[in-house]
Amino acid sequence: MDAPGSMTLGQWIAVHGGKVRAAWLDQTVALYGDAFRDFVRKQHDPFANPGGAILKNGIDRLFAALAEGADAVAMSEILRPVIRLKAVQDVPPSEALAFVPLLKTIVRAQEGAAQTGGAPADNPAELELERRIDALLLVAFDVFVECRQAVYQLRVNEMKRNVARLLNRFGERDLPPAGPSGGED
Repeated sequence: MDAPGSMTLGQWIAVHGGKVRAAWLDQTVALYGDAFRDFVRKQHDPFANPGGAILKNGIDRLFAALAEGADAVAMSEILRPVIRLKAVQDVPPSEALAFVPLLKTIVRAQEGAAQTGGAPADNPAELELERRIDALLLVAFDVFVECRQAVYQLRVNEMKRNVARLLNRFGERDLPPAGPSGGED
């Protein structure tokens, strides 16, 4: 195998991309727990397993976009369905976005397995891919915040509808007057 320092990013991806992409998908699915991982491995029908289909499609498209050096707008459009899966759950951003830095770990492990000499810092292809992964993480955070804000806005709108229904049901005549001191003037 060629020394990693002698490959361009395109060459490195051509050689290692399939293994890296498969490992990234497997480890990303594992973040959701053993039951989901087993379900994704067994159920390939996108209608029976929409979450697995979204992850597989998203990881494949993200890896291809990283390889091409896609811009932030293209990355955010690819990320959006993947991030929505976690944005609707009550998890912190660090957990929701953990799949992005996983790719760095996988690349480094693959690089270590293929390395025959030279330090990783000597490999411009790996450094470029890591720079792109760092940029992807920042875009992923922006997308996560947008999706989480949308979820919160949906909750606020639902609360407003519930209050409006209560007001209609009981009528405003039964409510105390609203004032700056909580209803008492």
